[in-house]
Amino acid sequence: MLLILLLLQTQYCSARGFPDVTIFNEDEARSRLLMLDGHMYFHAGKSKNITFIAGAGGSIFLGDKDLSLIAELVSETVLAKFV
Repeated sequence: MLLILLLLQTQYCSARGFPDVTIFNEDEARSRLLMLDGHMYFHAGKSKNITFIAGAGGSIFLGDKDLSLIAELVSETVLAKFV
């Protein structure tokens, strides 16, 4: 019985059950994190920011790129154009 209830709950809570989900609305004042079919959507509300903060010794990665190194990489690329 419990297994049947869990299966029904999973079916009704899946993204397929909500085809009309609006992921982005530029007038929305509330921020939210939405996960659909393994995809994560970060939506900052109107006039709000999304900020990621890594603790001491930590980093934030985009794929295999350490975002803390982007400024360094951009500086090297700009300087290389002038050399």
